[in-house]
Amino acid sequence: MGNKLRKALCGLLACGMLAGLAPVSAGAAVSTPFYDVASTSWYNEAVVYVYANKLMSGVDGNFFGPDVDASRGQIVTILYRLAGEPSVTQTNAFVDVPTTAYYSSAVSWANKEGIVSGYGNGVFLPDGAITREQMAIIFYRFADYQKYDVTRTKDLSVYSDNWQISSYAKDAVGWAVTTGLMNGTDSTTFNPTGLASRAVLAATLMRYCSLDSIKVPAGTVVAAKPTVIEETPVPAVPAPVVPVSSTLVSTTTLEGNTIQTPKMTFQWPVQGTVSSGYGARYIFGSTSFHRGIDIPAPLGVGIHAGAAGTVSFAGEQGSYGNLVVIDHGNGFQSYYGHNSKLLVAKGDVVQKNQVIAACGSTGRSTGNHCHFEVHYKGQVVNPMTYLPAKNDAPANKVAAVVTEAAEAPEMTQEALILAAIY
Repeated sequence: MGNKLRKALCGLLACGMLAGLAPVSAGAAVSTPFYDVASTSWYNEAVVYVYANKLMSGVDGNFFGPDVDASRGQIVTILYRLAGEPSVTQTNAFVDVPTTAYYSSAVSWANKEGIVSGYGNGVFLPDGAITREQMAIIFYRFADYQKYDVTRTKDLSVYSDNWQISSYAKDAVGWAVTTGLMNGTDSTTFNPTGLASRAVLAATLMRYCSLDSIKVPAGTVVAAKPTVIEETPVPAVPAPVVPVSSTLVSTTTLEGNTIQTPKMTFQWPVQGTVSSGYGARYIFGSTSFHRGIDIPAPLGVGIHAGAAGTVSFAGEQGSYGNLVVIDHGNGFQSYYGHNSKLLVAKGDVVQKNQVIAACGSTGRSTGNHCHFEVHYKGQVVNPMTYLPAKNDAPANKVAAVVTEAAEAPEMTQEALILAAIY
């Protein structure tokens, strides 16, 4: 099945819209149709639970997609169902949330109740992957909305990466850990900026529904309390951590909040001139916020990793098209969008300057270019703050032959600039 079709099915089915699924009694034996959920997997019990209770289903009929990143639209829709799908009368505040989308009412409700907020300039990013600390925040706010106790917390200093937890997320993460809703990825690491998979979301939903005083809507059957599940096995080989300077750099996030980050230097991903910078711009007939920079380049040339790290995502991702995300182990992540071909996979350890993809025009784009973003602790920041003044990428060389390459017309610099629109 193609990535785009799988993604579409994931969006439609993630919230358990299974016609004719009969209620399941607590303790009853339940089987699932998923080929990719082994009975010995750490998430098997959670997947059975969310499937039986109509909270989630698969990315298609026989695949659950446990390693697929959970999206903002999916998690909000599931919580909306848990809240009993209250009526929504307010107008949707986000330009990227169509009224016909399955998550439209859920996003409007969650935004009105303060459970989620957008990224400013009317952007919500419903298909965007969610980090572990963001998931903790959403469940924390949802529990508060349901009038449950959210005052319990935990000293997060037990986690060696506690400094990576955003200040505004500490209460939520502390509550999630204290209540057993979330665990660290091991005994000393929480990994707040790591992306939450559908398996992790399933486990978190199961735990939330079994917390003391937490109830689900009438008619939804909830099994007995689950046992504690470790979300992610400890990696056999530690991922590289790119050192950063202790000197702080002031920068501005997408939501307009000024934050400070350590100094960090990335290599430019590809040779070329920036055609569209970071910040507000007028495009597609309206003003939107551009989360990164665009660098036009010929189809098929190599896109280079800006720094060493571990690939946390490699696949098709909405407007980004074919996307690579690299976690650098120090709070920073880099995004490389619109690729024609991906040359790495999730979990791969990459080095600075390594070719990770081939330039293309997939996703929301009308011309070949690299869309480059930098995130710090889950916040989008201006990439130009972390790039050398002079483009230091190697000379452009073809990295992968793409089917369209022979038919692609030669583009002038003006055409390249006009084409690089995302």
